[in-house]
Amino acid sequence: MAQPLRDPQELEVQVGLYQELLGQIQMYENQERQLSFLVEELKEAQKHLEKADKEIYLTIGSVMIQTTKKEALSELTDKIELYSTRLESLKKYKEQLKQKVEELKKNIEKQIGSQTNREP
Repeated sequence: MAQPLRDPQELEVQVGLYQELLGQIQMYENQERQLSFLVEELKEAQKHLEKADKEIYLTIGSVMIQTTKKEALSELTDKIELYSTRLESLKKYKEQLKQKVEELKKNIEKQIGSQTNREP
């Protein structure tokens, strides 16, 4: 656990760090939403591809190439696994940040309370 703060400058630094971490959490939440949407979109594409019985084309940059259903499904599955792994890592890191924020918050509140008690 963090040590109690000793002076107002240290408190100011801790409040700044607290605000920075809150901003990071918000950024990671936005990334989490984007990755979740992407994974769901890829899963939906995978379902449609599994039902497909005609020619399959992949878009690579501005070029379309013909491929097999098996290759396209394999590529989609790999992408789903990659983005799902990234999503899980992001969630874990975000939770760690939230724990740090809670610890900082408690420490800041404790310091503010102790400074208030010392003032006449």
